[in-house]
Amino acid sequence: MLTRNRSIGRLLLLLLSIWLCACQPGPERLAADAERAAELGWDRLVERFAIPSLEAIEKGGWVALRDSQNDVCQVCGPNMYVESQAYDLNWFMDGHLNHFHRPQDEAVARRIVQVLLKTQHPQSGNWPWSDDGCLHEYLAVALHRMGQPEAALKAVDWAAEWGLKERLTPEGHLMETEGIHVVKSFGLKDHPPLPFDGGYPHVTGFFQHLTAVDEYPMLLEMLAITGTRNRHPEFTRRLELGWKHYLDHPKMDRRNSVDFIQSVGIAIYLLAIAEGRLEADPQMTPQAQKLLLHLAEHQVSKLIPETLITATLLVGVAGTELIRQHPDLADELALHVLNAQDIGGEWPMNKFLFLTPATDTLIHDFRVTYPAGEVECLSTYYSAFGLRLYADNRLR
Repeated sequence: MLTRNRSIGRLLLLLLSIWLCACQPGPERLAADAERAAELGWDRLVERFAIPSLEAIEKGGWVALRDSQNDVCQVCGPNMYVESQAYDLNWFMDGHLNHFHRPQDEAVARRIVQVLLKTQHPQSGNWPWSDDGCLHEYLAVALHRMGQPEAALKAVDWAAEWGLKERLTPEGHLMETEGIHVVKSFGLKDHPPLPFDGGYPHVTGFFQHLTAVDEYPMLLEMLAITGTRNRHPEFTRRLELGWKHYLDHPKMDRRNSVDFIQSVGIAIYLLAIAEGRLEADPQMTPQAQKLLLHLAEHQVSKLIPETLITATLLVGVAGTELIRQHPDLADELALHVLNAQDIGGEWPMNKFLFLTPATDTLIHDFRVTYPAGEVECLSTYYSAFGLRLYADNRLR
């Protein structure tokens, strides 16, 4: 009976797949739809995420937290930042300096630069959110490209020195980190953020076993753009060693899936090569392409593809030569991302598919679990980004 039910299920999936393929619009229509969706998504990212977060940080870092048991609200600050605020600035600057540049956004970018200069530690060069994921390297690049080389160099030096001090082992293992100076968006920690002193945070035992796969290409790109590879040769060597090790031993689950941290790392590595920010490697580049295609082919075959993963895979396919080699795959990825956009122009994100469950269980509210922010800017940014690349490159 069980075998029969499975056979019926497979048949239904096959019929559904045939129906979807028959109804799928052609590449011209998909490209036009992708362009409109990307523009709408970028509008929402600027208006609902970047500007409100910028204003919150400009006011000095004040956060209103409500106790969900007794409904008492407490305002915490100054210098109390939510990590999602920094991510909102981060993705805005990345989009503004690359594929979403609009003259009307330039004033926002200049205000963000002033906020970064004001909140950067004057000696060490880091920010209160520098130890939280991939924020630090992208913001260092933003300062460099916005005409602030001295501040950017301080940020690069801090990242390299922290890496050699503890975070990046001689064998190339880059440890995942969790911000200790900011309020978390995924439900708060069980204690308030620690005062920011500009030092090098200690990587706790749990995170020492997790690898920040996405930060290998981000850090390598930061060094390349700022011209500091020779300034930090050992840091560069370890990063390249660790990235090669990951590509030799990618960690996929039984469904041929990876989490966002891995998928975005692979995608932006290939994109950086395609756009000339990193040099192609005769061994690692083909490995990354093969892995990306493997993940993308399995992703589009799933009944309910995860939006953020699909979007990052679209970035890797649509932004590189793979879009000409595998146009049908690019079409399928783009269609999935298009269908996931909500009526307001954003892409909701399921937090349980963002990080591993083991990571998510560490996070608690220090006053009875109440979320202080959201990181949906992430899924909205990468979805709009992937669709923009698809619209730009599909019909070339």
